[in-house]
Amino acid sequence: APALRVAGIPLVIDDTVATSVNLNALVHADLVTTSLTKAFSGVGNVMAGAVTVNPGSPHHGALRRFLEAELAEHDPLWAEDAAVLEENSRDFMDRAHRMNAGAEALTDWLSRHPAVERVHYPTDASVFGGMARPGGGRGCLFSFILKDAAAAAAVYDRLRLCKGPSLGTNFSLCCPYTLLAHYTELEWAAQCGVPAHLLRVSVGLEPPEELISRFAEAMRNI
Repeated sequence: APALRVAGIPLVIDDTVATSVNLNALVHADLVTTSLTKAFSGVGNVMAGAVTVNPGSPHHGALRRFLEAELAEHDPLWAEDAAVLEENSRDFMDRAHRMNAGAEALTDWLSRHPAVERVHYPTDASVFGGMARPGGGRGCLFSFILKDAAAAAAVYDRLRLCKGPSLGTNFSLCCPYTLLAHYTELEWAAQCGVPAHLLRVSVGLEPPEELISRFAEAMRNI
């Protein structure tokens, strides 16, 4: 952030994955973007987004003018979508904390499983670089890599979770993220430490013990 200040470049942070419950991105960001479609809604039945301009940013005036000009040319959020979003979001903070707890419990279990090579999930809030909110957690999203790449497809098929690439839903989701995002560049992704058999999980509101039981079932005998 200091280097960008010197260069006169605004810093934009997207807090969708971490959520504003866990992260105060305005500590450093000039502008924060959020997909309200994800955890803020939780249901997956409405599409919306938000942009927050830091009032203390040296770019505040220019950013506000730009956004106001955009709004003048394009319709804002449709009223009925806004109503659905507001209703869905009423328990957002409670859901975010429950998702934090579920993800922490599940990643702790997976990190100790003998078939798992690596779990990608923050071990503590220090990764947020001073932006962590008091009482917050580390979010609902993680990925993991099995030691046996050939077993990943079978585990994925046996895992009794909804399958899909979204995140932040009230129900847990699993997807073969590398295959979806980097299908035409799998070799390059693997060189970056993102193998084709990586599985990404968005933890929902199911009880942690239920999620652990489903993963144990899917990973039995591998």
